Amino acid sequence: MALGAAVSRREKVGRVTRRSHCTIEITSRCEDALAFVGLNGYVSSEQVARAVFPNRDRARRRLRRLFDAGLIAVTYVSSNRPNLLSLTKRGRAVLEARDAALASRVRLAGPIRAQGVGHHLAIVDVRLFASIEGDEAGRPLRRFESGVASLAHELGITDTHVEPDALAVFGDEGRVIAIEVDMGGETHAVLGRKLEKYRPHCESRTLDGLWIVAVGGVRRQQAIADLVQAAGLSGWARVLDHAVLAMAGGSAPRGATPNASRIREQPSGGGSPPSMEDTDAF
Repeated sequence: MALGAAVSRREKVGRVTRRSHCTIEITSRCEDALAFVGLNGYVSSEQVARAVFPNRDRARRRLRRLFDAGLIAVTYVSSNRPNLLSLTKRGRAVLEARDAALASRVRLAGPIRAQGVGHHLAIVDVRLFASIEGDEAGRPLRRFESGVASLAHELGITDTHVEPDALAVFGDEGRVIAIEVDMGGETHAVLGRKLEKYRPHCESRTLDGLWIVAVGGVRRQQAIADLVQAAGLSGWARVLDHAVLAMAGGSAPRGATPNASRIREQPSGGGSPPSMEDTDAF
């Protein structure tokens, strides 16, 4: 499969097929799972498990039921990547009927490009980490959106050609953190120029900080830290290890309602898939 090609969404994934005439009671966890999927476009089952369920097995069983009921779709990417979960039209309709406030925010995945899957899932990991970080600091995550969406225009950062991967807003005071996910593909020179563009927003406090999430190893992280220092952003920008960040927080406690900010921010005030057991798609 060419990296730029759209991966296929299948009704059949290996031996996983929808069971006919399946009905499901939509519990609060089901609603949270659908909301988490819809707010992010598409996610992995492991990410849903961390955000909503007490463990992976519970997540697999419930996601299987949601799949059989036609509320989520499963997209196969490759043998060495997780299958992706997204809302179906029916799933979006069910969710919007139960929570009208989500109607303008949840979305279907649309075409999924294999080249961008790793980057997208890393941003979802950052969203989960941000909710945990905010709760622990006493500043709940209030908003999380693309770095080129409405908030970026409100702040005027797009006027200076700053386009972070995401913006996170914390607490009632509205602390805004820009987020860059580094997949290791940019040269040091390119990354250095990108960081230089952030300096005016550091000095003016248009942005309250920058998280650079490095998917690469220790050597890449150190190189980014050196560039941060060279750009005069030390103390304002943080370099985070994606591998550590993605493990933060674990799963929602058994029997407890998952923290809502993990699911939805709280406003202030290609090829043939391998054979697999039924639940392995999830």
